[in-house]
Amino acid sequence: QFKMDAIELYQTTELSYREVANQLEMNNPALIARWMKAFRTEGIDGLSKTKGRPPILAKKKEEKKTKKETPVEPDRIKELEKQVRSLQIENAFLKELRKLRKQEAQQRRKNQSRESSTASEDHSN
Repeated sequence: QFKMDAIELYQTTELSYREVANQLEMNNPALIARWMKAFRTEGIDGLSKTKGRPPILAKKKEEKKTKKETPVEPDRIKELEKQVRSLQIENAFLKELRKLRKQEAQQRRKNQSRESSTASEDHSN
Protein backbone atom coordinates (compact mmCIF):
# COMPACT_ATOMS: atom_id res chain seq x y z
CA GLN A 1 0.00 0.00 0.00
CA PHE A 2 2.89 2.36 0.82
CA LYS A 3 4.38 1.79 -2.64
CA MET A 4 1.03 2.54 -4.29
CA ASP A 5 0.70 5.73 -2.23
CA ALA A 6 4.15 6.85 -3.36
CA ILE A 7 3.36 6.10 -7.02
CA GLU A 8 0.01 7.86 -6.79
CA LEU A 9 1.62 10.92 -5.21
CA TYR A 10 4.23 11.03 -7.97
CA GLN A 11 1.67 10.64 -10.76
CA THR A 12 -0.91 13.10 -9.44
CA THR A 13 1.52 15.90 -8.62
CA GLU A 14 4.37 17.48 -10.49
CA LEU A 15 6.85 16.53 -7.80
CA SER A 16 10.18 14.89 -8.59
CA TYR A 17 11.21 11.53 -7.15
CA ARG A 18 13.34 13.35 -4.59
CA GLU A 19 10.46 15.60 -3.49
CA VAL A 20 8.10 12.63 -3.17
CA ALA A 21 10.72 10.78 -1.13
CA ASN A 22 11.12 13.79 1.16
CA GLN A 23 7.37 14.03 1.70
CA LEU A 24 7.18 10.34 2.56
CA GLU A 25 10.31 10.62 4.74
CA MET A 26 12.31 8.23 2.58
CA ASN A 27 16.03 8.59 2.01
CA ASN A 28 16.18 6.78 -1.35
CA PRO A 29 14.38 8.53 -4.23
CA ALA A 30 15.73 5.96 -6.70
CA LEU A 31 13.54 3.40 -4.99
CA ILE A 32 10.44 5.30 -6.06
CA ALA A 33 11.77 5.37 -9.62
CA ARG A 34 12.22 1.60 -9.47
CA TRP A 35 8.66 1.16 -8.18
CA MET A 36 7.36 3.35 -11.00
CA LYS A 37 9.20 1.27 -13.59
CA ALA A 38 7.87 -1.97 -12.13
CA PHE A 39 4.36 -0.53 -11.97
CA ARG A 40 4.48 0.61 -15.62
CA THR A 41 5.77 -2.70 -16.93
CA GLU A 42 3.96 -5.21 -14.74
CA GLY A 43 1.15 -3.29 -13.09
CA ILE A 44 0.30 -3.64 -9.44
CA ASP A 45 1.71 -7.19 -9.36
CA GLY A 46 5.17 -5.80 -10.08
CA LEU A 47 5.12 -4.02 -6.71
CA SER A 48 4.46 -7.11 -4.61
CA LYS A 49 7.22 -9.37 -5.85
CA THR A 50 8.94 -11.38 -3.18
CA LYS A 51 12.68 -11.34 -2.72
CA GLY A 52 14.93 -14.35 -2.94
CA ARG A 53 15.03 -17.42 -5.08
CA PRO A 54 11.64 -18.80 -6.09
CA PRO A 55 10.85 -22.40 -5.20
CA ILE A 56 11.48 -25.06 -7.84
CA LEU A 57 7.81 -26.09 -7.98
CA ALA A 58 6.75 -22.60 -9.03
CA LYS A 59 9.20 -22.76 -11.91
CA LYS A 60 7.75 -26.05 -13.17
CA LYS A 61 4.19 -24.69 -12.99
CA GLU A 62 5.24 -21.63 -14.95
CA GLU A 63 6.77 -23.81 -17.68
CA LYS A 64 3.50 -25.73 -18.01
CA LYS A 65 1.56 -22.47 -18.33
CA THR A 66 3.74 -21.24 -21.18
CA LYS A 67 3.26 -24.51 -23.07
CA LYS A 68 -0.53 -24.28 -22.78
CA GLU A 69 -0.77 -20.69 -24.05
CA THR A 70 -2.55 -20.21 -27.38
CA PRO A 71 -0.47 -19.26 -30.41
CA VAL A 72 -0.36 -15.63 -31.50
CA GLU A 73 -2.90 -14.74 -34.17
CA PRO A 74 -1.47 -14.41 -37.70
CA ASP A 75 -3.14 -11.00 -38.17
CA ARG A 76 -1.41 -9.71 -35.05
CA ILE A 77 1.94 -10.99 -36.33
CA LYS A 78 1.43 -9.25 -39.68
CA GLU A 79 0.48 -6.01 -37.93
CA LEU A 80 3.58 -6.18 -35.72
CA GLU A 81 5.83 -6.95 -38.70
CA LYS A 82 4.36 -3.94 -40.51
CA GLN A 83 5.01 -1.77 -37.47
CA VAL A 84 8.60 -3.04 -37.18
CA ARG A 85 9.25 -2.28 -40.85
CA SER A 86 7.83 1.21 -40.47
CA LEU A 87 10.07 1.85 -37.46
CA GLN A 88 13.09 0.52 -39.33
CA ILE A 89 12.41 2.95 -42.19
CA GLU A 90 11.98 5.83 -39.76
CA ASN A 91 15.20 4.88 -37.97
CA ALA A 92 17.15 4.75 -41.24
CA PHE A 93 15.75 8.14 -42.25
CA LEU A 94 16.74 9.72 -38.94
CA LYS A 95 20.24 8.25 -39.14
CA GLU A 96 20.68 9.65 -42.65
CA LEU A 97 19.35 13.04 -41.54
CA ARG A 98 21.80 13.12 -38.63
CA LYS A 99 24.65 12.21 -40.99
CA LEU A 100 23.71 14.97 -43.44
CA ARG A 101 23.44 17.57 -40.68
CA LYS A 102 26.84 16.55 -39.37
CA GLN A 103 28.33 16.94 -42.85
CA GLU A 104 26.71 20.36 -43.24
CA ALA A 105 28.12 21.49 -39.90
CA GLN A 106 31.59 20.31 -40.89
CA GLN A 107 31.29 22.12 -44.22
CA ARG A 108 30.23 25.34 -42.47
CA ARG A 109 33.23 25.09 -40.13
CA LYS A 110 35.57 24.66 -43.09
CA ASN A 111 34.05 27.66 -44.87
CA GLN A 112 34.28 29.80 -41.74
CA SER A 113 37.91 28.89 -41.18
CA ARG A 114 38.70 29.74 -44.82
CA GLU A 115 36.89 33.07 -44.54
CA SER A 116 38.69 33.96 -41.35
CA SER A 117 42.08 33.05 -42.81
CA THR A 118 41.47 35.12 -45.97
CA ALA A 119 40.23 38.06 -43.88
CA SER A 120 43.42 37.98 -41.79
CA GLU A 121 45.54 37.93 -44.97
CA ASP A 122 43.75 41.06 -46.25
CA HIS A 123 44.56 43.00 -43.08
CA SER A 124 48.21 42.00 -43.13
CA ASN A 125 48.81 43.42 -46.64
